[in-house]
Amino acid sequence: MTPQRGRLFLPVVLLAVAVSLSPGPLRAEQFLIVEHPAALVIYDRYQRLLGSKDAEALGSNVPMRILERHSLLGDGLTPCMSVEIAGTPFYILTESGGRIAQRSGTGGWEEFDNAVALQDTVTVLRSARLGLLSPGELNASLLDTGERVARVFRIGERAYVRRMAPQLAYGWVTFPQRDRGRSWDLATACESVPARVTPGITDSVRASLRRVNEVIANLFTSFNRNSPSRLAPPHWELRAAGGALRCTLENAADLAAFQESSSLLARDLERFTLGTGLAVTESPGQIIIRPK
Repeated sequence: MTPQRGRLFLPVVLLAVAVSLSPGPLRAEQFLIVEHPAALVIYDRYQRLLGSKDAEALGSNVPMRILERHSLLGDGLTPCMSVEIAGTPFYILTESGGRIAQRSGTGGWEEFDNAVALQDTVTVLRSARLGLLSPGELNASLLDTGERVARVFRIGERAYVRRMAPQLAYGWVTFPQRDRGRSWDLATACESVPARVTPGITDSVRASLRRVNEVIANLFTSFNRNSPSRLAPPHWELRAAGGALRCTLENAADLAAFQESSSLLARDLERFTLGTGLAVTESPGQIIIRPK
């Protein structure tokens, strides 16, 4: 490839990466609330089948963030849905067409497509103003003054929360913004769970990098098909060390040329760190995710 053709081709690569990333920050998160996880066929992060007791130990009405709706297990044949439960990845067996496979007919699930993922803790300031509505919306109970609940995701001002006392339970609580500081408030930094890179965040970042790498590889394949040159495409590598994630662009002759696409990718990855206490920093060809 001549230098002139190389200069013409690089903007095409950057534009395609920008297009692939542009919907990222605007995409809503997708969640499942599964009434009885033991009724589904679930594999752990090592893709080992969960027994019924291990699945039951996950609890009831469990929120699961969907990472990849249509995926495959390590055998490359078995269809599954990749999800995250409290920061830990799991895999749910699916049937043709993507429908969730059931081990038994007990219990169901509900899907939410326009959710905002949260990883924060709320302190109840006035019990009489905040009620916990059960997932099936069949009963409600007041939260206790001074109680803290973890918000998993929200739709508008309505949040799905995890209650730890008097026993583990999930439910819906409405947190009107106008009442912040009166009936509820976010827990202080010293009360919050320390920021850390969870396996779920790692999997989400890896999936985004894979998507970008596929875009770049496809463009280089098309270009090489019509060129006497055979250029190897640059690609993003993910490394985890010291409690941080480091994304590095490999095989790029001119990292400065990828400044804009690195910034776009960094902004896309920020959606996985909202409310986690993690910071995303970037420079041409490198993105680092670590505690603030």
